[in-house]
Amino acid sequence: MCKPDGTIDENINGIANNAKIKIITKESFSVIVLNSSNNNTIGHFWGAYSLKKGKLTETIKHTSPNYSRLIGSSFSFSARVKKDYIYITGLGNEMNEIWKKIKD
Repeated sequence: MCKPDGTIDENINGIANNAKIKIITKESFSVIVLNSSNNNTIGHFWGAYSLKKGKLTETIKHTSPNYSRLIGSSFSFSARVKKDYIYITGLGNEMNEIWKKIKD
């Protein structure tokens, strides 16, 4: 996850030294949450998604133990792609995120 200027956002949910990495394939997504000061993994989750007419819906299927409460949850976003960035705004949730594409 990044800031509007493209630099890594290391203050996720108001917690210093937290960063997120999201990997998106044609059929699934994965998020890794890590402590950016020591590169330790805090947790991870992955699942399926759909993107239709600017609406992104992610459904969490598997998690690390500390995120297990999220299994089966779905989150929807308004999504807009602009160059190497995807901007997502939560629909019915507080998650507003900017993600930067780093490789094909």
